[in-house]
Amino acid sequence: MDNFIPGEVYNVVGRREWERGIEAYSDLVLKIVGRDDSLVTYKDAEPFTTKSKPVDCSKAVRDLKHDPKVTPEEGIRRTVDWMKRQYRMVV
Repeated sequence: MDNFIPGEVYNVVGRREWERGIEAYSDLVLKIVGRDDSLVTYKDAEPFTTKSKPVDCSKAVRDLKHDPKVTPEEGIRRTVDWMKRQYRMVV
């Protein structure tokens, strides 16, 4: 954070190679929590819905040396584990 520029806006996101569609991330969450996709109903997107919203994090990389290390799989797994502890969920 030594190079943080006050007033600048930074997009802090994962890596481009981690970009996936919502269904892929939904499947990943279901796999991690041990459920199947019978719980999910996917609907077609409305015609005006943006299909892809790539985020430019080049300023965060340049100024903040942003270099994410935790993969989506690991991050979701950690989040699920935290939620189970936080909400005292027994599975």
